[in-house]
Amino acid sequence: MAGRPCRSSPLHSPAIGAFIGSALGATAVQHVNPAFLAAFVPVLVILMGFYFLFAPPMSELDRHPRLGRIGMTAILTIIGFYDGFFGPGTGSFMTTALVALGGLGLVRAIATTKFLNLATNLAGLIAMIAGGKMLWILGLGMAVANVAGNQVGARLALRFGGRGVRPLLVIMSAVLTIKLLADPANPIWQML
Repeated sequence: MAGRPCRSSPLHSPAIGAFIGSALGATAVQHVNPAFLAAFVPVLVILMGFYFLFAPPMSELDRHPRLGRIGMTAILTIIGFYDGFFGPGTGSFMTTALVALGGLGLVRAIATTKFLNLATNLAGLIAMIAGGKMLWILGLGMAVANVAGNQVGARLALRFGGRGVRPLLVIMSAVLTIKLLADPANPIWQML
């Protein structure tokens, strides 16, 4: 198919890695105080926003990946651990990794991220239920909002392509950073 190189790295291994990473992260968070991460997440999200803002336009066509299946599995396992442990910005981190390292075009990367994020969310859910930490009412409300947001986002990505998605990613990165920094309990304020 013109413009789409043959995919030599199917995503089932990275999805399994993301699932296992998330299960480990969700298990770890039940035993560790995650407050120390709160100071670093806004910095990561700001960097990601700058990446989307200043990086060359992302092609909607797939290209040759910079990492093979093993490398992408390792990266997505780490992102999966982060999702299970803490979570904010996971979808954007996955999309960035799939575009920058996995060779996927932006729209395809976003669609793939939805599948990977489903895997990490299911793993986190299973780990929280197994640990007796599930907040059922809050979790169900968030699941409904997540499905609705994914539907809207997927339709917008298909309708507007990368030119419409990229500014939205920058805006969402900024909003998420402001939300995280607006919390007076964020450890970054104690460090300043």
